[in-house]
Amino acid sequence: MRPPTTGELRHPLRILLRADLPDGDAGVVEGYTEIAQRRAKIEPVGSGVYVGSVQIAATITHRITIRHFAGLTTSHVLEDGRGRRYAVRRPTDLDGLGVWTVIEAEQVRDAL
Repeated sequence: MRPPTTGELRHPLRILLRADLPDGDAGVVEGYTEIAQRRAKIEPVGSGVYVGSVQIAATITHRITIRHFAGLTTSHVLEDGRGRRYAVRRPTDLDGLGVWTVIEAEQVRDAL
């Protein structure tokens, strides 16, 4: 996979950390804290995910490339400039150089 060009990083992206908070009635309320902002390349992909030669159950709808972000986990959620949200399924370091992070993500909310 090649690194993106500057012109491909055209989508504003917010990196959010999900935190479930008690609602006072024995339940929880979903909350998010903004951790960072980046410009991103967002590409739709096929829905089949393979590890080795075995398809796994995870659904991947988009591949998102951003400047390196250390510590990105599946507890993070990404939100683009139109309000679409993506659950992080698998973040990886492109080429292991610490310059780009490639995220396999599932779109969980449509644009507002």
